Amino acid sequence: MIRPDISDKGVAVKLTAFELVPGYLTIQPARKYRRWLDGHDVIDNAALRPSTKARQWMDGTEKRYAYRCLPMTMANMYGWEITCRDAFEAVWDGGTQPGATRIFMDNEQPDWVARSSVGYGIITIPLPALFRTEPGFDLMITGPFNAVKDGVAPLTGLLETDWSPYSFTMNWKITRPSHRVRFEKDEPIAVIFPVRRNGLAAFEPEIQSLDSDPALKEQWLAFTEKRKALFDQIADRSFKTWQANYFRGEYPDGAKAPIGDHQVRPEVPTFRRVEAAQARNADSGLEAALPDASASDPAAAHALHGEDASKAFVRSAQAQPFGSLSGKVVVSAMR
Repeated sequence: MIRPDISDKGVAVKLTAFELVPGYLTIQPARKYRRWLDGHDVIDNAALRPSTKARQWMDGTEKRYAYRCLPMTMANMYGWEITCRDAFEAVWDGGTQPGATRIFMDNEQPDWVARSSVGYGIITIPLPALFRTEPGFDLMITGPFNAVKDGVAPLTGLLETDWSPYSFTMNWKITRPSHRVRFEKDEPIAVIFPVRRNGLAAFEPEIQSLDSDPALKEQWLAFTEKRKALFDQIADRSFKTWQANYFRGEYPDGAKAPIGDHQVRPEVPTFRRVEAAQARNADSGLEAALPDASASDPAAAHALHGEDASKAFVRSAQAQPFGSLSGKVVVSAMR
């Protein structure tokens, strides 16, 4: 059940990332542009940060015109991204067994950076955090939006993170055999964002003729006429200005849309580090501020905070290649 005081505006909804191994996550603030392949400002651990706007292929368009597509750049910046802790390459021979995919690490890091666990050309990347949402919210896990990667595609999952004690992994599927794919250190490999559980059920889908809404039809026809003229100008390289009505939150005739909250950049807060005791004192009644798992499980306490923490994390990654999707409990693998 969703808390009654949670609305689309007003009361904040908590999203908590419990580190499976202390120090494996580095918090970074939002950035206007992030060219994560240029070798600058590379970090030692996986980063958790608001998703970034930059895409290599968009940088390569003439005058960077791809960034003028507001719906696409909004998607680029939606949610939080998790980065790759170290660089690696992978190649798949087309087989169905885990051994058919070989992983090559740049720096001979342990297999918790990436591994082949389930076969079929799937690369499994363990994520070093257990995420918790408030009641009634799930967590979507997918690849970075509009980030084209040749020969490999991200797999997507939806988890009930308001109760689940199960961690999960990010998985990528190699799409053709004998093609070597590469992931760079600090490259975004996953994007997460909460969604309301069963939120689609609140909608009543229906189909109507556009003729039933004359005003909407008129606006759409005006838009398509301008858009066709723009495409013709692009084709003969005579265009000088871009359409910007949507960017400005306007109708085709220039009238402002009556919504009041038009966005050109999503508001994605930066994660902040909170000690377990502080989180409990701040909001002991919220499921999202649950105490550390070690509070009720001595074995988990040793696994999460003891000297064998990294070994426990590796064991959990090996035991459950698809995290909660495989139905296996992380804590049991850590004992």
